[in-house]
Amino acid sequence: MNEVIFGRYLVDSRGPVVALELTSTEASKWLKDYFVEVARTGRVCDLAADGAVQLVGVHELKLARVSGFGPIIEVKKTKKKAALPGFLWTASPQAWYYLAELVSNFSDGRSGSYYLSRQGLDDVLVEVSRGGHEGGDR
Repeated sequence: MNEVIFGRYLVDSRGPVVALELTSTEASKWLKDYFVEVARTGRVCDLAADGAVQLVGVHELKLARVSGFGPIIEVKKTKKKAALPGFLWTASPQAWYYLAELVSNFSDGRSGSYYLSRQGLDDVLVEVSRGGHEGGDR
C-alpha cells in the first residue's frame, strides 16, 4: 500500500503535537474508515505501524475504543521504555464516529486542519490537516 498519511511528532508553542498530513482525498477516506473500524470492532490498532502511514518521531500511536457514552477522547503517553515517545489514543464509539466525520470533510478536496484531541488536557495534541494548512509554529 502507498503511504497516504505523513506525520511527525514535534513540540511547539502548543506543546507536544502529532501532526498528520493527509496527502489526498483517498487518505481522508482511508483515515475515516480506520476510525470507524476502531469504533465498530473495538480492535486496538497502531497507526504508526500501518503501512499506509509514515510517522516520524513516534514509536507507536495506538488507537483503542473505550466503553462509555458521549464524546470521550483521551491521548496518554505509554510507559514503554523506548527512544521515541509512544501514545495510546482512546475514545468512545461515539467519539470515533465524530472524529471520522471531521476527517471526512477533506474527502471532497477541501483543505484545512482539525484538532482531534484536547489541547492542554491530553499528553499530546493530535492534529490532522490537508492542503498544507497545518497549524502552530513552523
